[in-house]
Amino acid sequence: MKLFIQKVCIALCAFMILSALSFAAMIWIRGKWNEIVLVDISKREQVESISRRKLVFIGGSNLSYGLDSKRVQDSLNIKIYNMGLHAGIGLRYMLHEASSYMRAGDILVISPEYNQFTRFNGSSALADLLIQSKRWKDFPYYKDWGSYPSYFCARVFVPYLLRKGSSGIDQYADNPEGFNAFGDYILHLDQPRREFPRLAMEKRPEPKEIEQIAEHIHALENKKIRIILLPPPYAKTSFQLSKSYIDIIDSELKKNHLPFISSPEHYCMDDTLFWNSAYHLGAKGRHLRTDLVISDLKKIM
Repeated sequence: MKLFIQKVCIALCAFMILSALSFAAMIWIRGKWNEIVLVDISKREQVESISRRKLVFIGGSNLSYGLDSKRVQDSLNIKIYNMGLHAGIGLRYMLHEASSYMRAGDILVISPEYNQFTRFNGSSALADLLIQSKRWKDFPYYKDWGSYPSYFCARVFVPYLLRKGSSGIDQYADNPEGFNAFGDYILHLDQPRREFPRLAMEKRPEPKEIEQIAEHIHALENKKIRIILLPPPYAKTSFQLSKSYIDIIDSELKKNHLPFISSPEHYCMDDTLFWNSAYHLGAKGRHLRTDLVISDLKKIM
């Protein structure tokens, strides 16, 4: 028993030392590591500066890579901004953010990746964003702080030291400099398609999770913000592997009075239209998806 207690104490001490070192490293390089998720800081500033009635898209990178917001704006005659960025931020936190910049009369279009409807509260990318932007009050939105120190050391701090003096950034994928004035990512549009693996949903959707997301959405509706749910574009082979789970999401959203305005199948698109993942459309796919979005929104606006 005594030996067990000693081992537990040693493990706790090691964890506390690692956490302390990680925290010190975070403070040291805060503002110096340039991850794509940190673009949320400038995006939020831009959307908050819009004074007139607006339509805002929220979701993950399916939106940033796969939407031509200027075409949507020209077609619908309303100010458009694309807050889509990174699925790792988590839909709950995206909705929390939206409550600060959406006003009565605004329209919020939600097009999240399907894994947002599983038991998912954001990845370590969310933790990076909260630390970098000093959003201390929002720390409870990230639920996995216990594993963050090891993630930070392996995925942020060590790469930062190795890359010091060079960018270490893919010039065309997830480059923080790759966004236009509407919030769309554009650097990949003239690049050849890259091979990518099929992306099947690994976790079963959680009805309770969907209920809690619905509560956040209904709270926004109570502020007289119009909510519209759109399915994300999804590569056909990945969609087929995930079809049973997508059907559950579709059904649960309807139960919570938040149906997609178009069927998920409507946004199931050929694999050749995607650039480097089952959610990231290339130029042609982006154009076709934008056509679908404009058509669907015009039906209800």
